[in-house]
Amino acid sequence: MKKLGILVGILLFCAAGWAGATYVVGGKVEKRYFEILEQNARWGPITLSNESYQRGVLCSRAVTLLEMTVPKGKAGEDQEPELETVQVVFEHTLHHGPVPFATGPEGKRSLAPALAIVETRLVRFSPVEEDLEELLGKTPELKNSAAVVRVDFDDKADGLLRVPPFEKETEDARFVFEGLDATTKYDPRAGSLVGTVNLPQLEIRAKDGTLSWNGIEGRFDMVEVLPMLWVGKSRMVFGGMNIDFPGKAEGERKTFRMQEFEVSSESSFDGTKVQLAQVARFEGGTLDGEDFGPLVVDIEVKNLDGQVLSDFQTQVREVYRNAASADPDALAAGIVPLYADLFTRLLQGNPELNLRKFYIATPMGVADGTVRMKFAGPPPETAGGAPNPKEFLRHLESTADITVDEGLIRALLATNVMNRLKASKEAAAKFSEEEIGKMVDQQMESQLGMLAARNFIVRDGGKVKSHATLSQGELLVNGQQVPIFQDR
Repeated sequence: MKKLGILVGILLFCAAGWAGATYVVGGKVEKRYFEILEQNARWGPITLSNESYQRGVLCSRAVTLLEMTVPKGKAGEDQEPELETVQVVFEHTLHHGPVPFATGPEGKRSLAPALAIVETRLVRFSPVEEDLEELLGKTPELKNSAAVVRVDFDDKADGLLRVPPFEKETEDARFVFEGLDATTKYDPRAGSLVGTVNLPQLEIRAKDGTLSWNGIEGRFDMVEVLPMLWVGKSRMVFGGMNIDFPGKAEGERKTFRMQEFEVSSESSFDGTKVQLAQVARFEGGTLDGEDFGPLVVDIEVKNLDGQVLSDFQTQVREVYRNAASADPDALAAGIVPLYADLFTRLLQGNPELNLRKFYIATPMGVADGTVRMKFAGPPPETAGGAPNPKEFLRHLESTADITVDEGLIRALLATNVMNRLKASKEAAAKFSEEEIGKMVDQQMESQLGMLAARNFIVRDGGKVKSHATLSQGELLVNGQQVPIFQDR
């Protein structure tokens, strides 16, 4: 009995010590929560505030209110847009360290020490709160969706946003969602951020159409090298999609098939300059039996001044932070001048922009080309905050090679003619489809003939080709000099 009493005493002492440590850490968790809330209390039209905080021994509960002021619409053409406030409420369960007794983002309980494990759920949304409540009530999987974050004592954070898979069937449609997982790992000391996103499949079958989408898969591995300047690798793949929907005629069905679309980026920083390469590949799609694609865009950007980019990102953040609303016109008024300044300052580093490959295939024809540009010279004189065009072009070295099928040019020209005729119903009524076709052919032959006569293009086997160079202010198109500046 004596040994048992000693054992019980030791256990009680350990339990009291653990509870005391947890309560002390709980105070640090509460302090950190309100610090983060204060740092991000206002981002222009977005505000964050605390509705309640209930501190406990093992865990605490907090409610955060996000409010956003957005344009609702204009009462009249000459009046300012009306504004409304959208409210989003999140509930947090904060499990205190030093050993949080909760399931972490890895999906299991762990004895690893941590400051806290935080679970966050969406609980209210207005002005359409009733609709959200009804949706969450009918789909418990959405209500169980949560973001779980483990915060270590050195502020490292691992996070997981998970929406469970579910199937939903109503009288009109069947909805299949195979879930969503998004992970992040943040290390403030290294300035690194690694994350993944995975949405396997989404399917909707209704009386008036169907949609099947293979979802999204992505990954990024980034490092913050200067304030607000991140470099590293990222890859995002948008899966194939099939859509079936009714056409205009009774009983008519239309189909759209989209294949995989991938965007990958890689950037680096040498302490001064940023180098960037980005490739977008679209395997193609089919609409009503016509195939579009593939599409390839391969871009390389060199010698971007890192400090300039960092300053620009910081300034843009301040514009959004100080904005009174999310009105696009008001935001543009503050951001557009920053772009003019960014362009001028980046030129001082002699940047390069290379479109290493552009290729697109359509039923009407193919277009492909390359463009290389490099600014090599002293900073250009500015006028009104923008570079002087003449000085800018004198120090721009550029080459371009472009090849376009004549069938694609004809299709674009036909679209332009049809749009002009549609603008005047009276004019459109005067011409039949055959007459419009002849009009398009005549305009194309006239315009291409004129360009070929001046050696701006070369017509070769149904293709239009052009090669241009710009060096020291002199423009050559297919070897022929073209004046840029007209001296008075």
